[in-house]
This record gives sequence, C-alpha cells and structure tokens, in this order.
Amino acid sequence: MFRTTFRYLPMLLTVIFTLSPLNPNFSHATSGSDQLARDIDKALRSAEKSIFSGNFQEGSAIMNEIAVKLDELKTTDPDNKKLISISSKFNQLQKKIGQTTPAAASSPPQPQPKTGPKTVTASDKAQGSTDQTISGVAAIAMTGLTGHLDRAEKTMQSGTGDLGKTSLARATDKYQELEKRFPNLINLPEVIAAKQKLDALLIQVEQAGLQQQAAKEKGKNDTQEQRQLIEQWRKTFLSYTMPREPKYLGQHPELLDEAKNVLSEYEKATFPLGHTAEIQSYATDFKETIARTAAEKGAAGIDDQWLPRIKPLLTSNDPAYISPSGPSLHQADEVTRMDGNLVVGKQILDDYAKQFPSGQSTHFLGQAIDDLRRAVEDYQKGRKDAVDRKVAELRGKVDRSLGLLERNKGWTAASSNPIYIINKTDLTEIGKQFEGLKLIPGISADTVAAFDQDIAKVRSLDTEWREKKTAQENAPRPFPAAGMTSLSLVAEMEKILKDRGIGSVDKLVIVDKDWWVQQGEFRYIKAAALQKDSEGPYFTHVTFKQMLTLAGYGRTELWEQGKKIRVAQ
Repeated sequence: MFRTTFRYLPMLLTVIFTLSPLNPNFSHATSGSDQLARDIDKALRSAEKSIFSGNFQEGSAIMNEIAVKLDELKTTDPDNKKLISISSKFNQLQKKIGQTTPAAASSPPQPQPKTGPKTVTASDKAQGSTDQTISGVAAIAMTGLTGHLDRAEKTMQSGTGDLGKTSLARATDKYQELEKRFPNLINLPEVIAAKQKLDALLIQVEQAGLQQQAAKEKGKNDTQEQRQLIEQWRKTFLSYTMPREPKYLGQHPELLDEAKNVLSEYEKATFPLGHTAEIQSYATDFKETIARTAAEKGAAGIDDQWLPRIKPLLTSNDPAYISPSGPSLHQADEVTRMDGNLVVGKQILDDYAKQFPSGQSTHFLGQAIDDLRRAVEDYQKGRKDAVDRKVAELRGKVDRSLGLLERNKGWTAASSNPIYIINKTDLTEIGKQFEGLKLIPGISADTVAAFDQDIAKVRSLDTEWREKKTAQENAPRPFPAAGMTSLSLVAEMEKILKDRGIGSVDKLVIVDKDWWVQQGEFRYIKAAALQKDSEGPYFTHVTFKQMLTLAGYGRTELWEQGKKIRVAQ
C-alpha cells in the first residue's frame, strides 16, 4: 500500500499544485521542481521590473510570494540546478529594495521560512562556511577579490598600463563567483565593502578611460590642425620660391616686400605642436630666397648684359646651341657649326672670369655660367668620345683584315692550304668610313696618316692574294679519286645529269666517303663528273641530296654544280 502511494505521490502533488489558486506571476500548470524554478525566475523579473519602475509596493508583494515558493523549492528539491542562481537574484533584489524604497522601514515584513529541521543542501556542503564567517573555498575567492582590487587601485594611481582594467575584470569574476557559489555571504560587511570598492573603481576606470579618449582626440585634432597649417604655409612659401609659380621672386622681384610681410606673419603664427623642424626647413628656404632676391634686386643691369649672350648657347633649338652629347660626326658642316659655338662659349667664360675673378655675381648669372661651363665640358668630352669611337671602329676593321691576310704567310702553290682574301663589301665599308673620318674637323693628322698607310697595305695584299687564289682555282688538277663505290648510285647520278641537259659524262666518281646528314632535313653527297670541250678535258663538282620523309630518304636530286676545273695532263 505504501509503495503504491509513493509511486503516485508526484502525480498527486502536481494535481494539487495545478488546482491551487496562485498569483498570476506563477504558472497554473507546473511540472515538478524545474517548472517551479522557472516560475520563480519569471516572477523575479516581474518584481525587478516593478521596483525599477518605482512601484515598490507591487514589487514587495511579488517578493513575499517568491519567498514562499523559494522556500518550497529548497525543501522539495534542494539540489535543483537553478536554485543557487535564483537565490542569488532574490537576495540581490531584496537588498535593492532596502536601498531604493523610500520607506523601507514601513515595508511589509518578509515571511519567515517554515520552522522545522533545516535541510542540508549540496550547495551548503560546497560552501564550507556559515552565515557569519568566510572560510574554506569562499575565503580563497575573497582573498583573490581583494588582491585584484588592490592591484587595480595601485595601477590606476600609477597611471600606467591599462589603468587596472585587467585586475578589475578579474575582481569582478571573483565577486560573481562568491555571489553564485556563496549567496549567503554577500551581505557580510567585508563582502559589501569589497563590492562597494569594486563599483567605485569601475566608475573611476571608466572616467579615466573617457579622459584618455578625450586626450587622444585632442592630440589627434592637434596633429590634424598641425598638418593643415604646415601644408598651408608650405604652399605659401613655395609660391615665392619655385620657378614655375606665379609669384616666383626670381621673375618678380617687385613682390619682395610682400614676401617679407608673409615671413613676418609666419613668425607670429601659432602651431598646436609648435614650429616643428619640417615647417622650419621650408621657412629657412623662404628666408634665403628673400635675402638672395634683395641682394640681386639692384643687379638687373648685370643680368641684362650677360644672360642674352649665354641663353642661345643653352637652348636646344637655337643654332648657337652647344650639345652636351657632342656633334653628329656624320655631318661635317654640323660639326663645324657646333665647334664655332664652342669657341663662343669659351670666350664668354673667359670674359666672366676677368670681370668677376672671385666668381661672385648675381644668382641667375652665376647659375647660367655654371650651366654654360658644364655644357662646354660635356660637349668637348662628347665630341672626343664620338671621334674615339669612330677611330676605334675603323681600327678594328683594318686590323682584322690585316690579320686575315697574314694567315696566307708560308703558302706555296704546291700546298693545298686555302688562300684568304677580304670580302669586297668589307673593303668598301673600310674606305667609306675612312673618308668620313678625314672630314671630321680637327681630326689628328697622325691618325689619318696611320690609317692611310694601313688601308693601302690591306688593299695591296688583298689584290695580291686574290690573284693567287684565282690562279689556284683555275690551275689544272688531277681528276679526283673515288671515295665511295656504288654502281647503282653512280648510274642514277649520271641519268640525272643527262636529264638536266648538262651533257654527256665520260666518267663520274663519288668523292665523299658517305652521305653528309643535315639533321632533320636532308642528306647530301659530292661527286666529280668528267667531261670535254674544245679546250680539252675538265671536271666539275656536282652535289646531290635526298630529302628526309616519314618513310625515310626520298629520291636523289641535283643540288649544286661547281665551275669547270681543267684536268692536269
């Protein structure tokens, strides 16, 4: 019987709880202690909303009902997983009611928990402390809380690092640990004092952060204003110092007084970050330009006297221009004209040195003289380099030709060595370059004489060896011996010569010992064909080839035929 009653007890309790007339803040249909915990949590939110909206009477009434249900939950399910959190919320809300209610003393008394033996919960066992003292795990958490608070306070006072934000975050975690695990201790004086200190430090660090942000924004604004002012003054200074600007003092010395007034205004100007080295460098250039312009203002007559003489020599499209790269040696008249300009430029430099021995004149004249001096030096160097290149090029060709002809030394008619001669095109080019070299104004007479002698030697030797080569090629020779024996190939070659109309062949031998292969294209072989004419027997070298195909080498074709060679008797 008792076993049956115990079996149906939860169902019976659910029915009784469902039929009970509860406050609207609680559900009329619960399902055990979990539902009761959810109903209590919901009622806590309603009470909190009422209290924060100023309706303390309604909030207190809801809190009285919550106290009853919370005590019921502790009795029926002391190990409920939500019991600790909702108990903590309840205690905090009770504390807030006492702090915010205008007439807290007149508030309805809180219902006392039911009398009877206290049930020891798992939470109580974990706390290891009483309602009056802090010990065990709670004491460790409390020590961590106060330690983090002390470190945060010291960091804030020193004004370094993150102003204690990290320590305060850890202190907050420690307090929440106390609040969650040991809700019966949070109303102890030392815990309340620690919480008050935590709240105060959080407010301080927030204020310090705001001050830091404000300082940062101010610094940012100051930097931006500084940059804007520097850029404005930079543009102002450049408008007087850069040659292409409309107020350039070099072209408009009449603006000198205006520039001085601008400099005075700058010296009175205020910069958020002071007169930095950057803006001071621009100002220094500006001051130097003003000083130079003032010194040159009375020297306009000197510039008018000298600059018109110098300007044409430095203007690229002017006939008097002195080219820094030197003249074009292919045009003798161009070289003569520029050499004349060089003489004029040197004369101006000499005149300037006599009138201004110390080199001190006006700014623009001094600059123009420097440019002219560089142009004269560069022209002379460019001209010399161009002539040297021409001489070196011609010298290389002449020396190579002489070297080639020197290889014929020791040759005899009885030897089979080849005779080397100069290509006619190369000989023509050597003569052409030598004639152009002689036309260059101021070319060294010794250079011309040396070339004249060497080129004459090249031509003489080439003529001599050319005649010997011709005689060698036309001299009778014995008919060549066969290098390969192939009756079928010889017959094929004779037929090809006959078909090509070359005439009858008295004898044909294959001179090469084998085919010569042109990789990937064809192969070829040389033969000698003996014939006769009115002057007697002669032979010619004939070359045949076979093209490479996918199936191998193709048919034999006549490729080349040499000149007649008389047969020695």
